[in-house]
Amino acid sequence: MPSVYVHIPFCLSKCYYCDFVSAGHEEKLAQRYTMALERESAMWAAELSGQPGGDSSWLAAPTVYLGGGTPTTLTVSQLRRILTAVRQSFGWIPDAEVTIEANPRTHVFTTPGELEMLREAGINRLSIGAQTFDNDLLRMIGRDHGAIDVEAAVAAARSAGFDNLSIDLIFALPGQTLEGWSCTLDRALELGTDHISLYNLTIEEGTVFGERHRRGEIEPASSDLEADMYEVAIEKLCGAGLEHYEISNFALPGMASRHNQVYWRLEDYLGIGVGAHSCIRNVRFASGRNTLLHVRALESGRLPVETRETPDLRELLGEAMWLGLRLLRGVDLESIRRRFGADPRETFGEAISFLVSRGLLRMDGDLLSLTRAGLFLGNQVFCHFA
Repeated sequence: MPSVYVHIPFCLSKCYYCDFVSAGHEEKLAQRYTMALERESAMWAAELSGQPGGDSSWLAAPTVYLGGGTPTTLTVSQLRRILTAVRQSFGWIPDAEVTIEANPRTHVFTTPGELEMLREAGINRLSIGAQTFDNDLLRMIGRDHGAIDVEAAVAAARSAGFDNLSIDLIFALPGQTLEGWSCTLDRALELGTDHISLYNLTIEEGTVFGERHRRGEIEPASSDLEADMYEVAIEKLCGAGLEHYEISNFALPGMASRHNQVYWRLEDYLGIGVGAHSCIRNVRFASGRNTLLHVRALESGRLPVETRETPDLRELLGEAMWLGLRLLRGVDLESIRRRFGADPRETFGEAISFLVSRGLLRMDGDLLSLTRAGLFLGNQVFCHFA
């Protein structure tokens, strides 16, 4: 049963750090894109149901995720059409987790009744982009909302009956202090959301921040400050009763993101929309990054797959290892052996022994997981399995 990701490339404005496939909202293109996604859903359902074992019951999605970009720049009518197309093409299981990313200043939070309409359309989880509660930093990174808008959005969502809310935060921003980050965490906890995701800033080429960094106008936070910010976050969020279940994610008991765990467990997922990636039965494929070309391909009756590859066994084992190690629980090595017919303890035995000896991994029976020190040096761990 593949989970389904739907990419919506439109935003109110482009954040200065963002390198995702996104651009400003264009009403006519958004309408064409909505219709293209309806067609793409049906075409993928026909394609996948024709594979061995790919009957309609196999296609029923356990999770659906609308990301971007900012999906809530689309109208509720457009979002409902997309969700209807996914449900009709694939179906989803009765208790499916259906998430949408939302900007706190988009119409669903400011127009009465629209959040209720989203719930009626099948959305049962909201992921709200907060990033920080420092208004100066929000302006500096190109966000179009203030801290008060996040608070209002959470209140509106609760009033509309949403009982599964997440917010995103970013740390190690240029000019951000440890004290300021601590205040952001406090305000986030005061909101009482069920889930908090936090990410350290990565300055990417091709972004506004990338160009400013090239010109020497901004500098990323030092590695020491970044580590201090991460440590403070762990202490505050876990101290407030949230479970640190993945490197960047914290949740109340039972509220961990089911969709994102599909990626970390290397399970099947289908990406629909421009720039979307998929993994079906260990075959990887992805669409191109041009929205107009994506729409034109579908309007001409062609699935816009730009790349396709089948990793070899060592690559699959490596991905299962480093993705699974992102989860605080770790990876079950025996489970991986049964799944792929090869023992990761043989393929990566030297790397595992080295990392355990360095105190970055711990072995408990068949379970391999990051230590506390390994949490702070995750990338150095993961590269041993690439």
